[in-house]
Amino acid sequence: MESFRKSTYSYDLLTSDRIPEHLDRKKLENYLSDKEFEQIFDMTREHYNTLPEWKKLVLRKEKKLY
Repeated sequence: MESFRKSTYSYDLLTSDRIPEHLDRKKLENYLSDKEFEQIFDMTREHYNTLPEWKKLVLRKEKKLY
C-alpha cells in the first residue's frame, strides 16, 4: 500500500501561496509526511481518519490546510 502513496510536501509549502497546482487543495493534509502530520495535528493519521468529516474540516482550517 505504501507504494501508492503520493509525494510528500512540507507544511510550510502547503500553507504558502506556492502550493503546486496538481495537489488536491481539499486534502492537503494527505501530502504531509507521517512525522510532520503527527507534529501538526497531535495525532496519528489513523486516528485522524476515524474522525467525522466536520471535525477534519475544523482541524484543517485551524492548521491552515484548506
